[in-house]
Amino acid sequence: MTESTSPFHPGERDIQARLGIEDKMLEPGRRMIRSTMPEQHKEFYAQLPMFFIGGADGDNRIWASAVTGEPGFVSATSDTVLSIKARPVPGDPLSDSLTSGADIGGLGLQLETRRRNRINGRIANPTRSGFDIAVRQSFGNCPKYIQTRTCQPTDTLTAAPQAHTGAALGAAEAGMIAGADTFFIASRFHDETDAAFNGFDVSHRGGQPGFVIVSHSKQLLFPDYAGNRMFNTLGNIQTDPHCGLLFIDFNSGTTLQLTGNAEILWDDAHTKRFPGAQRVIVFSIDAMVRIDNALPLHWQFGEASPVFSMPGFEMPVAPPPPQGSMRLKTISIAMPQDVDGPKGRNLATGIFKQPVDGKIMLSRMGLQGDGQADLRNHGGSFRAVYVYDTSHYEHWAQALERDDFAPGQFGENFTVAGMTESDIHIGDRFRIGDALVEVSQPRVPCFKLTLKMGADGFHEQFLNSNRCGFYLRVIEEGFVTAGDAIMPVHRDPDSLSVARVNALLFHDKGNLEGARRALDIPALSLGWKESFQAQLDKADPAGS
Repeated sequence: MTESTSPFHPGERDIQARLGIEDKMLEPGRRMIRSTMPEQHKEFYAQLPMFFIGGADGDNRIWASAVTGEPGFVSATSDTVLSIKARPVPGDPLSDSLTSGADIGGLGLQLETRRRNRINGRIANPTRSGFDIAVRQSFGNCPKYIQTRTCQPTDTLTAAPQAHTGAALGAAEAGMIAGADTFFIASRFHDETDAAFNGFDVSHRGGQPGFVIVSHSKQLLFPDYAGNRMFNTLGNIQTDPHCGLLFIDFNSGTTLQLTGNAEILWDDAHTKRFPGAQRVIVFSIDAMVRIDNALPLHWQFGEASPVFSMPGFEMPVAPPPPQGSMRLKTISIAMPQDVDGPKGRNLATGIFKQPVDGKIMLSRMGLQGDGQADLRNHGGSFRAVYVYDTSHYEHWAQALERDDFAPGQFGENFTVAGMTESDIHIGDRFRIGDALVEVSQPRVPCFKLTLKMGADGFHEQFLNSNRCGFYLRVIEEGFVTAGDAIMPVHRDPDSLSVARVNALLFHDKGNLEGARRALDIPALSLGWKESFQAQLDKADPAGS
């Protein structure tokens, strides 16, 4: 490496330049990023029972994966060759893609000690039992954000690995992600040169459980904290949004692999949702693979990274919402059904909710037995449960001159008492039965509400009334039962009421200061933040 060259590729340098540190990182980068593995790294890799890799499948989709073996299954045969005596399990997207000459990224992570080292290179000498990595870049990483765990190998797998594939997350996958404190991300840079920085990178991400939000069945949000300032992952995303994520259930050995596209969100409106975040990444899912019994290793949790007990990572302390006679009166669910729509067209809808009795499981993606037909505009983590106050029934009975209303009349899951839009704020948290929930956004009605009510233009009348109801995000899953008390837990001190947020988007559009304040509410859903940002951009295209 000459004095005139940089170890960083254009994407990494773009991020560094944006933050004003490009010149400062040049010399540390030259010192840290090597073309060979130092002796201590070679000794380190030989101690590992698990090694992480990143690469592309036959369709050029990027995945992160893990391989395991007895310590010593990873060994350096020279300063530039790392030999791996294992391959991904059957069903893993990379199991058939480790071909000679293919780019690959590698990460060694010793969870007991928080040590980690990374390499990138190309595959050499692939066999049915393993492969070599011809190393092009080698460097160490700091121990920040790593939770300690102790490996407890099992003699044999309790069952053969079983792969489940899909284009979106189900309840099992969403729950696995929402409880995770660790995941791994594979990303790529490629240009027409033969520079050493070309290829794949695999990186670790850690946080407090819940630091990854499933915003929808095909979308995640996660924070990017202050790190080593090399910006390998973000620099890759800057030039190529394709990447892959790997989540591990450290108790069972189940893995969840996702492939898709990532986007960096820089605005404070997004980082405020995650204490300590410098940036936020939104990840859109193209495909997923969950493999039960993928890894023959179980891990005992040790301790969380001490970083998360430092100032800046605490959740804001605030008094709970006012205690009142809030109660869950009825629970209503329905699976999508086909009905006659406008102009005689057939359409699917889940709006025809019916009350149910007994304990119902409330997961992060919604109530057991409930579903939505239009997953773009309904459902998902930020819209897991729709809530409507029973006091509005009397208003609509008088306005429509009707007396035939039943619970779930307006398509709500929870018919409640004591929770009107003017009293409830975005970000308020409540305990309902065994579940902990958070108010995430107002409800925007569509023409299907008009169809259900049989009153022309009712969804517009409903919206204009500001009696819209609101959605809940599920923070802790649990059983709920009609009749449960709704106990206040937390109120965001800087938040706005559901009614005020709804009015700012639809009825008070000229109030730009109000729009900015709504945009800054950490708990507000991503979709509503995007709507307020678009409102501000339209009013001030230059961003002055």
